[in-house]
Amino acid sequence: MKVRLSQEHALSKRVGFVPKHFKNTSRVYIQDGKKLYIDYIEVTNIGRGKFKEFLEAVHNEGFKIYIPQAPVYLKKIIRSYRLPFDIWVDEDEKLCLDNYAVIHPDMLLIKPRENYNLL
Repeated sequence: MKVRLSQEHALSKRVGFVPKHFKNTSRVYIQDGKKLYIDYIEVTNIGRGKFKEFLEAVHNEGFKIYIPQAPVYLKKIIRSYRLPFDIWVDEDEKLCLDNYAVIHPDMLLIKPRENYNLL
């Protein structure tokens, strides 16, 4: 059973999940003592650089980190961290950080053939 992680919990204080850095609207859960689920997380202005430290601290505590529904912008942020460990979507599925493509506008241009005759 998943239990919501309170910001007053001892684990929260060890990993930096405190009101100074993360808002109370964040929904972070623990399950079975070694799984941490991030359903929604929102940082404060002071906590902007603390998300990476939070992920690393949670990993160092021995938790497997799950982000079931990560939007593309969050994947880009996590990808920029170049973390040495995996983040998971489900028990047997890693969070894919490469499933979005950067498409340049000139790639989308359709150029007619030079010898094409218009009627």
